[in-house]
Amino acid sequence: MKTRGFITILLLISFSNGIINSSIKANNLDPGYQESLVENSDTPSKQEIQNKTAEEARSYYEEGLELNEFGQYIPAETAFLKAIQLAENSNHKEILAFSFFHLANIESWKSNFPQSILYQKKARTLFYELNNLQYVAISNNYISTAFEALGEYDSTIVYFKKNIKHQDAGNIENTSSTNKSGLAVYFKKKNQKSKTGNLENTILNSYRGMTGLYAKLYNYKEAYSYLQQGIQYAEETDNEKSLAKLYFTAGQLFLNNHVNKDIALEYLLEAKSLFTETDNSNYLNYVNISIAMCTSKQEMIPWPCTFIKKSVLSFIRIIIPLIPL
Repeated sequence: MKTRGFITILLLISFSNGIINSSIKANNLDPGYQESLVENSDTPSKQEIQNKTAEEARSYYEEGLELNEFGQYIPAETAFLKAIQLAENSNHKEILAFSFFHLANIESWKSNFPQSILYQKKARTLFYELNNLQYVAISNNYISTAFEALGEYDSTIVYFKKNIKHQDAGNIENTSSTNKSGLAVYFKKKNQKSKTGNLENTILNSYRGMTGLYAKLYNYKEAYSYLQQGIQYAEETDNEKSLAKLYFTAGQLFLNNHVNKDIALEYLLEAKSLFTETDNSNYLNYVNISIAMCTSKQEMIPWPCTFIKKSVLSFIRIIIPLIPL
């Protein structure tokens, strides 16, 4: 009996040790095995949630682009705001930057220029972080235009000059870092239809903006200075479309300021030639009217020539800085 009791005790001890060892092994699973268990669970990982959020943000951003393209600005604004909210959660800077950029332009369309400036500055900061210097420059021009609309001319000059100074120092390169996370397709789609153009055009817009602003302020000396700088840059970069518009602007400035009618006509004829080569029918009409009206004898038709000068100057002051190249 004692022997049977002793054997029974040994069996019980062995059984208990087995349970303890199994429990210890269960609590010390192989890390790889533990990860596989997590991966196979129904609960999405943090990365999966972030990817899904980014995908939703991209979807709203694309929706905003399409609505914006068709002139449905209020629904587009809603879509961009949703894209921003989701992009902030997923830390998607490309979507954030371009959503703020388009929102700023919608606010300008609504004549809400202070809000437009706020959005555009946010976009500009993000473009810097993304090293997308082309859109930094474009944002500078839009900020300038908004400040001009508010009559804040000192700030207008500051942001136009940012592009000109950086161009003079060679600090701006034609970069567009939007290839991350598969967003290049969406941004390229928009940029192909965009009238903002490339970096050279953006810088030339800054020169034209400065010219138009100083003409508006009747500071023709500064207007001519920036006009000549713009013409030189357009010639150096072989940008015929921009050069034609700058020649046209030069012709109008010389006519309005009564400096030299012959020089004005020389610029207008050069502009006409380039507009014809580049098939720019809209500007060709403007330059033809200017040439026809202002080459006539002034004593015979004094009021039409004066009228066309004033009309075209108003066009230069208000429209030209806003028209992308």
